[in-house]
Amino acid sequence: VFEHARGTRMIHIMEFLADVIRHGKLKLDPSRNDHIRLTYHDSCNPARAMGIFEEPRYVISNVCNNFFEMPRNTIREQTFCCGSGSGLNTDELMEMRMRGGFPRGNALKHVVDKHGVNLMACICAIDKATLSSLVDYWVPGTEIGGVHELLGNALIMDGEPERTQNL
Repeated sequence: VFEHARGTRMIHIMEFLADVIRHGKLKLDPSRNDHIRLTYHDSCNPARAMGIFEEPRYVISNVCNNFFEMPRNTIREQTFCCGSGSGLNTDELMEMRMRGGFPRGNALKHVVDKHGVNLMACICAIDKATLSSLVDYWVPGTEIGGVHELLGNALIMDGEPERTQNL
């Protein structure tokens, strides 16, 4: 019996971070991420299953100055599968993964070619771990990262020493 969980509204970490930023609880310097030209992958479970579309974009808009959306028919409710979920993320199924991930790879290639995007961020740990293979195959040279990493790089801590490198 989970009495506490039943009486507590659970929220996703991205909802929490968006709220903390919205209420001015963090000091952020988005210029710390100016070396990044970013797009965002709406991961299937947080996006389709939970409806988390705006919160990651709100966080990104506060921690990054160079954000570019992929084509409208490939994001939010119409997001493309990365080809790595549903047990397909094993190496022996690599050809199937690459074929399944082609639509996402194609949408990423569009913003890489049009805007010089060099990083695709996501909030799903599975996607972050498996998108690297897809990106290396379809759009070599583009990196995968997490929205939380971007936030960590932009975060200004009271009394922090001058940074000599980005996180």
